[in-house]
Amino acid sequence: MTLSILIAYNPINLVRSLSLDFEYPTRIPAKFPDSSKRLRLDVVKNTSRNYVVLIKQDSPCSVPNCIVGKLVGKRGILRREGQAITLRNGRTALYQDCNSSCLSSITWGENGTNYQILYAIDEDNYSDRLKQLKKMANSSLN
Repeated sequence: MTLSILIAYNPINLVRSLSLDFEYPTRIPAKFPDSSKRLRLDVVKNTSRNYVVLIKQDSPCSVPNCIVGKLVGKRGILRREGQAITLRNGRTALYQDCNSSCLSSITWGENGTNYQILYAIDEDNYSDRLKQLKKMANSSLN
């Protein structure tokens, strides 16, 4: 079964309530790039060891183009690669850049769980993509 929650233009309250459905802490962002898009979060996997949440546009679109991102949490090993960056409170993470044809990602670990935010950032240059994804990741941290 897939749990789906619609996020309108200010996702903070609905997104935070989503974390109640998981067996361990989630890292669900409170800020998303381009807040003019209506988004939907679909929980496609939720077990005691990991979760996967798809971030989709809530508008007519062709199937691969509807998915704009993913949120992943996994106890144990999660593939971690990329450039080292620092998130809020000095937390070290890895940033993997990608242009508009794929998803950029930030991955970090805390308390035995690895977290990853992947998102298609609509920015032309590296520093703007990093800045947007970093805001998203920082908004998911306590």
